[in-house]
Amino acid sequence: TSLFHLAAPARGRRSSGFTILELLILMVVLGVAASVGIPSYFGRPEVTLESAAELLANDLRELGGRAAVYREKLSLRFDEDGDGYSATDWSGQLLVSPYGAGPYVRRYDSDAVFRGVTIEALEPEAPRSVTFDATGTASHSISVTVGYGGETRVVSLAARTGLVTIDEGPGR
Repeated sequence: TSLFHLAAPARGRRSSGFTILELLILMVVLGVAASVGIPSYFGRPEVTLESAAELLANDLRELGGRAAVYREKLSLRFDEDGDGYSATDWSGQLLVSPYGAGPYVRRYDSDAVFRGVTIEALEPEAPRSVTFDATGTASHSISVTVGYGGETRVVSLAARTGLVTIDEGPGR
């Protein structure tokens, strides 16, 4: 046999794995699918509204727990324009997010996922904040109506128990 014959791969056998071209094609297909699918998923009013309501509910729970753990007075203040809220300490200084994302501020107009979400109503209307004492107890009960695309959700905090609930808005 010749040297050329020994070095040639056997016909019909293919090595396992993917070629770079196959991987590139897969990545392009996944990229196109994501660029079409993700915006259309988050463009659905019920997804955006549910996400905004869940985030507010989680922030209320987080702040009450954080006040109790660190034994400090904390507040969640709602913006006058209905575009979001922020968390502050007893002196009014913005809290730093526990997840390393900077100040603890939610602004719906500057967040692509929540653009169009608004805080439509607060009960009671004044004060435009809820304060948690050093035991994590809220100063008063509050109901926040969050709206998007003609639909609403009501996030409620019970002062004594700290229970946070999310309900569909009025008339639903």
